[in-house]
Amino acid sequence: HPARLPPPPPPGPPQQATGQTGAPQAAARKSYAEAYVTPNTTPRRPPVPMKDPYEPLGVRVGTFLLKPSVEVTRGFDSNPSRAQNGASSPYTVVAPELQLRSEWSRHEWNATLRGSYSTYDKDSSLDRPQIDGKTNGRFDVTRDTSIVTEGRLFVSTDNPGSPNVQAGLARLPIYASYGSSVGLVQRFNRLELTVKGGMDSTRFQKSELTDGTTSSNRDRDYDQYSGQFRASYEVMPGIRPFVELGADVRRHALSVDRNGVQRDSRAWTPRAGTTFELTRTLTGEVSAGY
Repeated sequence: HPARLPPPPPPGPPQQATGQTGAPQAAARKSYAEAYVTPNTTPRRPPVPMKDPYEPLGVRVGTFLLKPSVEVTRGFDSNPSRAQNGASSPYTVVAPELQLRSEWSRHEWNATLRGSYSTYDKDSSLDRPQIDGKTNGRFDVTRDTSIVTEGRLFVSTDNPGSPNVQAGLARLPIYASYGSSVGLVQRFNRLELTVKGGMDSTRFQKSELTDGTTSSNRDRDYDQYSGQFRASYEVMPGIRPFVELGADVRRHALSVDRNGVQRDSRAWTPRAGTTFELTRTLTGEVSAGY
């Protein structure tokens, strides 16, 4: 309710006519009004920025917000096989998508699953699926300590024209890459330290050839073990410069591939950069490394 002024002081005795009748009372009332200060009130919240008017509202399932969608594309490719003098073909891509986001007061868990299937009118051997799924979780142990998790799945085929594609294929072989990682985030005021470890595996189907035989791709299967350490410092809201050191080891199912090459590897990857937040809905990261 609006603040109410206490009753003003009673008027004084009538003054003699001196050409300034009521001047003392007017002055007293003015000084009284200026001296009175409205009590502190809770400041109004800034208005919520406008969202995309075409953004899907989603479906609430318990404490989760579910956003399904599907997109259909019809197009034309002048050389879908990426071969010399390759024939052209119209194509169709059907791409469903599912987003899941938690709405908890504490902790967080999100999931995104995107899929697509491409079909070519004039060459069915180029038809291929693609699945890209990822989950992210954050579990707040204390106010300054969190456990972060991630799960990922990617299913696809080699791109037409890739040097890994064999001659005489009846269709492109499908491969799947899947893995997970877990990490610990510790905050010391503006300083944040993150340690993560993860494992990923990549597996290829056998190649089906036009003569009815198959060819193994086991020399391309591998497992990868990785670790990461990052230190960042918040210089201002939304701006966090960081330094990061990553390491990974790849171990293939066969020590020597079909071309006689040993493809196992060890890697160190240092990099430095910063995260930024231009608006509440536009954030990003830029970095350089080796």
